[in-house]
Amino acid sequence: LETDRRLVRSRIEKLQDALSHIDRQRAIRSKNRRNFFRAALIGYTNVGKSTIMNILSGSNVPVENQLFATLDSTNRRVKLNDEHQVLLSDTVGFIRKLPHHLIASFKSTLDVVKEADLLLHVVDVHQPHFQEQMHTVMEVLEELKAHHKPILIIFNKIDLLSEMGILQSLKTQYPGSVFISALQHIGVESLRKGLVRFVEKEFVTTELRIPVRNQKFIHYLHSVAVVEDLLYQNSNAVLTFRCSRNTHQQILKRHRQLSGNGKNTD
Repeated sequence: LETDRRLVRSRIEKLQDALSHIDRQRAIRSKNRRNFFRAALIGYTNVGKSTIMNILSGSNVPVENQLFATLDSTNRRVKLNDEHQVLLSDTVGFIRKLPHHLIASFKSTLDVVKEADLLLHVVDVHQPHFQEQMHTVMEVLEELKAHHKPILIIFNKIDLLSEMGILQSLKTQYPGSVFISALQHIGVESLRKGLVRFVEKEFVTTELRIPVRNQKFIHYLHSVAVVEDLLYQNSNAVLTFRCSRNTHQQILKRHRQLSGNGKNTD
């Protein structure tokens, strides 16, 4: 019995070390990703989030029909069209009454939800109790203080519905939602268009006048925003650019610092 206890303690310590490593790596990656428009796939467990991730990103995220198949969040850059791309995160499946001793284990993946610009709430519409599951997801979002974020509801597995009246009722009840079958590739283009609409609403266009000598700041703008126009007037570069609201705040902050000290950003 004592040997079993030692083995259990050893296993717990290894898991805690692994989770700490995930937290550290996520913090580093988060700094590098703050300039992207970030969308997070959320939902009850086994609703098809990883399948949707694979379709949108062209990647090969493991798809397993079991609880917590996705422990750490998986992140992929997704090109929606020639102008828009998002950083898409797949997260752990939510469940009802998650045991308290497990909450710490999933903190790193749930933190992604709090950092996201848009939440993609995936619902298995073929599941008899899908509305209860939707309620559970919203309860978890409230606990995370993330329920105020923009949410696009994705009703998945519509190909399994035997009664099409359910589909029409949901379209009336949840206007603006997307209805797809990820496995059968039904409605995927509608999902992409829905994402583009959300991203465009979150994008702003701004014009800034930058001293030509501040090449580092100009290069920075090109790296985090879509520069639509660039004019040179005397010793200044006038840039018109589009970016997400979050990135816009970061740019203006750096621009104020630049204007405040009157120095090159190098």
